[in-house]
Amino acid sequence: MLLNIGSHGSVPTKTSIGNKSRNKEVEAARKKFELGDVINMLNDIGSHDDVATKTLTGNMLRNKEVEAPRKRTQLGDKTNMLVDKGSHDDVATKTFTGNMLRNKGAEAPRKRSRLRDKTNMLVDIVNSQGNVARKTFIGNKSRNKEAEGPRKIFSLTDRTHFLVDILLRLKDSKEAVYGALDSFAACEEKFPLTVLKRALYQLEQKQQWHRIIQVIKWILSKGQAMTMETYEQLLCALDKDCRAEEAHAFWDKRIGSNLCSVPWQMCVSMICIYQRNNMPENLIKLFSDLEMQNWKPPDKAVIKKVADTYEILGLQDEQEKVLKKYESLFTASSKTGSKKKKGKRS
Repeated sequence: MLLNIGSHGSVPTKTSIGNKSRNKEVEAARKKFELGDVINMLNDIGSHDDVATKTLTGNMLRNKEVEAPRKRTQLGDKTNMLVDKGSHDDVATKTFTGNMLRNKGAEAPRKRSRLRDKTNMLVDIVNSQGNVARKTFIGNKSRNKEAEGPRKIFSLTDRTHFLVDILLRLKDSKEAVYGALDSFAACEEKFPLTVLKRALYQLEQKQQWHRIIQVIKWILSKGQAMTMETYEQLLCALDKDCRAEEAHAFWDKRIGSNLCSVPWQMCVSMICIYQRNNMPENLIKLFSDLEMQNWKPPDKAVIKKVADTYEILGLQDEQEKVLKKYESLFTASSKTGSKKKKGKRS
């Protein structure tokens, strides 16, 4: 019985030991299985991450590839815009330049037409007096050099001869002369004072005193050449044209009121004008005014004229006073004459 119990007791022990070992194996297998699952899961997660990473990387690359053409397209659009703007600017610049050139082109015929009008105006004035040849000459000159101004078309000598020809062929009318001078001055860039002075010199050589008076009066009416030289030239022309009364009126109005600034030679010229035109009272008055200004006669010729005038008026006492007052001038002149004679003899 005891042996049986012992034999029966050993069987459960072995069974329990076997069960424990099997349980350990099962547990180990389960742990291996679980570890394998975990590894597989990790591998799966890693593979998924790789796929996601690759997918993300691929998407980024594809996006960059798509973005690059878009940027190139945008850059191309901006470049085209700048090019278009530059082309528009070039077109605007060319258009502006073209307009300026067209305006200049349109201005040139206008200037030429003005020049022709002014030239024709002068030529018509001359042609009214029969100067057809001069008109042909001026017409040919203007056609050859239409783009240039009148000062460039004609030289100073040509313009002077042209003005003198106009003045000589005009009627003896103040309106005609003033109109011709106005038209001539309108063709000049500046007031043609040099041309007018040369024209006056040529008119003096031709003894055209009446024309000289008209030209000088026109010059003075324009406020030009208001000098003692011009005044003396006018007084001389009035004297030559037998208009001494007008010369006297001009002297009193423009010159005689301020003798301090009048040159001696001009005063002597006016004394001579008074003497030639039998105006003794005016001569004596002018001489008295000059003495009040402490004027010293330049030579004995003036004193002789004054003394002769006193004699004409019957003022013997005044004549003697003047001769005695300026006796030194006659003595100095006689001494100078004797020295010259001695020099010639030696």
